[in-house]
Order: sequence, then structure tokens, then C-alpha cells
Amino acid sequence: FFLPPGATPAFYRAGFDGLLPSPFSAPPPDGSRAIHAHFNDGNRDEPAAYTSEDRCDVIVDLELPGDAAPRSRAGWHVWARRPFLDADRSPSWSRALYVPWLTAGRNVYANYSVLGRQPLMVMLHGSV
Repeated sequence: FFLPPGATPAFYRAGFDGLLPSPFSAPPPDGSRAIHAHFNDGNRDEPAAYTSEDRCDVIVDLELPGDAAPRSRAGWHVWARRPFLDADRSPSWSRALYVPWLTAGRNVYANYSVLGRQPLMVMLHGSV
């Protein structure tokens, strides 16, 4: 991640109910090999892995059709939005093989959005 000093990535509850990644807790090269007590082989949710949305200053969200997304909530400003291939709604052949003039019409895209509590220009240049 390219995060500013003091920033910590976290997850808030937004519909996913499986096991989430954990922060690296051991020094390299063992950081990704650590087995945490809450890990399980059933992909069961671990409530302690989440933070409150109120503690978030920035959210990165995949906006899939039909999902309730923070983009519609008061107090959140869209900083950036980029298309992302929706694998569940796109044919496997067009995801694997690019055919000019054909692939683009078959694939379905969702949006990855970066949202912040303040307008982006205020964050970059201080209060206005």
C-alpha cells in the first residue's frame, strides 16, 4: 500500500461475511506466514477484524450492481472512480482473451471508488 505515515488499512462491515486478511505481525520474511488464533479453515467471519466506519477517513469500495455503497451516504466525497472487470457477470472467454471490437461489448465492469470524508482539494491543500 502507498499510505501516508500514520495511516492504517482496516476493514469495515459492508456485506462480506468471510475471513478477512490480517496485518503482518511478524518481521520479514515470516510476516505472511504467521498463523493467527482467529484463522479457521471454514472461512468463517471474525467480528474482531472489523473497525467502525466512523473511524475511517478514506474508503476504497468496489461498487457492484445492487450493493449498498457509501457513495450514496451523506458526508462522503468521491475522490476517484475506475472501472474494474466484474468476473461474475462477464463470460470467461472474453475475460481470458482480448478480441478487438468484440471483447469490450461482452465484458461487464463495476467501479472501484476511493471516497473521503472531505473533498479531495481540501485534503490536498488544507482548509479553504
